[in-house]
Amino acid sequence: MTKRYVPKWQLQASLITLALVTIAALFRIGVLAFHPILISPLPNTGTMIQVKEMVTVAPENPDTWIDRYARMYSEDNAEYIKFQLHCLYWKESRNGQSNDMGDGGKAGGPYQFHQATWVRMRDQMIDKGLITEIGNRFDPKQAIQTTAWALANGRELEWGPVKRGECK
Repeated sequence: MTKRYVPKWQLQASLITLALVTIAALFRIGVLAFHPILISPLPNTGTMIQVKEMVTVAPENPDTWIDRYARMYSEDNAEYIKFQLHCLYWKESRNGQSNDMGDGGKAGGPYQFHQATWVRMRDQMIDKGLITEIGNRFDPKQAIQTTAWALANGRELEWGPVKRGECK
């Protein structure tokens, strides 16, 4: 009888293959199973939570507010409302970079609201249950929300750049 020598790498590869086949068979017949990782940020109370997916939250900024409020107030025309909001944001305040008061000092904020116009529109939004306070026309998020609502409700001609055809 002759001895046959098997190179070490072939022997290792055969053992790995045998192990993988065995593991696969054990999964197939249900002896082995994958279990989700259970974690809890709380002290061990016996109750665990299961993490299924990670959610990344986008930072809050004028672009995200414009997108959110355009879609909230105008599902059918959201893209055009977004365009108008961006155009007005640029025309009225250079994307929030200018703090100038327009119309002889009567208009202010990123969308250049007159105080009376701001109060009128915000009162209408309160009456419809969309907001709970008059707020501040100088707050970018509130100004974007109010302007999106106004544009979606046919009030776009209250802004000079829209009247002049600069935001079509």
